[in-house]
Amino acid sequence: MQGRQRQPVLSTTRNAFIQSGLANHPALKLAALGDLKYDQLDQASDPAYLAPSDEIVFSDEIKAQAKALDYDAVKIYHWVRNHIEWQPTWGATQNAALTLAARRGNAMDIASLTIALLRVSHIPARYVHGAIEVEPEAYKNWLGGFTSIQAAVRYAASNGIPTTAITSGGKISKIQMEHIWVEAATDYYPSRGAINKNADHWLALDPSYKQYNYQPGLDTVAISGIDPQQLARQFVDSG
Repeated sequence: MQGRQRQPVLSTTRNAFIQSGLANHPALKLAALGDLKYDQLDQASDPAYLAPSDEIVFSDEIKAQAKALDYDAVKIYHWVRNHIEWQPTWGATQNAALTLAARRGNAMDIASLTIALLRVSHIPARYVHGAIEVEPEAYKNWLGGFTSIQAAVRYAASNGIPTTAITSGGKISKIQMEHIWVEAATDYYPSRGAINKNADHWLALDPSYKQYNYQPGLDTVAISGIDPQQLARQFVDSG
């Protein structure tokens, strides 16, 4: 659901983002894997966007997962989105390898995993830090199936996510929160990344934003056939 019911409203400059410690500048320039060329896309030749870092580790497991996904940016995005659970906390809490092993992480962790998979596929990728706006119903679902928007906002804020409720007509109409997502250098026109030969677009990918289908819990008492009142009487009578 990348792009649905969420709107990026600002982003930091590249220099400001680098100053925050979220990008490295190694001396070596790496070659592209296969036939992908990215020398015509602005900033895509920056070696930082193909290099490992403390969070973006190139472990054997990361390399194996990228290979299993055919080093394909579209497959990488969908796999991470569908297999890694988002946790509503703020700041890097684990590196890409741990996120892959745990199958969960916050927005920064999931972005690190996505970037690691892209970079070991030799697809330039980078963090994007900004603010997004999410509609209340989508926000309650994303945060964990809340029924109260106020409770969802308090929960996110208590976990350190910079969050603001925007009101209209006395009601919360949107939630604005700081967020981390990814941009990948892709051959977007006209194949939308299906054929990656000449990178022409920094494509925004947000695998941490998604909507969940919550199933009602099982009534274990009804399933077991146990009568709670009778069980309680038997317990009392037994002394």
